[in-house]
Amino acid sequence: MNPDERAIRELVRDWHRATAAGDVEAVLLLMQEDAVFLVPNQPPMRGRAAFERALRTLLASNYVESTGEIQEVEVSGDLAYCWTQLQVSVIPKSGGTPTVRSGHAVSVLRRQGDATWLLARDTNLLTSSGSNPVADSLHASGPNAEHRDKLMPFGPLVGSWDLDVIYYDGSGAIRRRTPGEWHFGWALEGRAIVDVWIVPPRPERPAEGPPPGEYGATVRFYDPRIDAWRSTWHGPVHGIVWPFLARQMGDEIVLERTQENGTLARWIFSQIQPTSFHWRAVASEDSGKTWRLEQEMRATRRH
Repeated sequence: MNPDERAIRELVRDWHRATAAGDVEAVLLLMQEDAVFLVPNQPPMRGRAAFERALRTLLASNYVESTGEIQEVEVSGDLAYCWTQLQVSVIPKSGGTPTVRSGHAVSVLRRQGDATWLLARDTNLLTSSGSNPVADSLHASGPNAEHRDKLMPFGPLVGSWDLDVIYYDGSGAIRRRTPGEWHFGWALEGRAIVDVWIVPPRPERPAEGPPPGEYGATVRFYDPRIDAWRSTWHGPVHGIVWPFLARQMGDEIVLERTQENGTLARWIFSQIQPTSFHWRAVASEDSGKTWRLEQEMRATRRH
């Protein structure tokens, strides 16, 4: 990948992140002042100022989450185009039903005098997504009344989060650091919380070739017979299915399992706040006398 293509891909990534964060100023810095936006059955939106007014109006009562898979980037001199397959979700702050649009977009970018790239023209063919019976039957609007109190320790995690993921080697040194995304939601008549964990995040995953990291899901539910949560992680990229038992211990939620080699493993949610939380994975080879940090994540809420 040449530097120009990398810079354009980073611009697309930054656009998604700034939009999700509601950072209008950051989005505006990614376009030319005379940028033009074309959408079906609407007159052209001309200029950065017009785009700013529309975006601020939208964000006043909604969260916006967008994801995209870049299909093609071509650079010719000081002009380039980027073809992206997009999905945009507009989520009412009042808690109403999100509006989801998906489709293709083509953006024209221009190299600036300082060698950076800015969006100059954008056209999208996004249309409203039809009902998805799998998603509709899985989703729940909140916890089931039967075990509401037992389910609520995981309740503050519902929503979407940006991640800073750190992996450690056996000596405790940082082996790898990468961004990610994590999405939690009520499911199965509100009797479970399902999450989807994506590292690296979707804007950084190539449309073709081997996956750069895991894209997996967990289903967790309260089991009154053992007064604990059953939580099972599914990692299809690496062929993993790991069952855990989870219990609240003080201010932390601790998921525990014994691995195939006898090592005790714990995944721990801690420092849970409305806009952030911490997660760590630790392992013990001496039945819990000592623990080794293998991975940790710091999560920042998108919405």
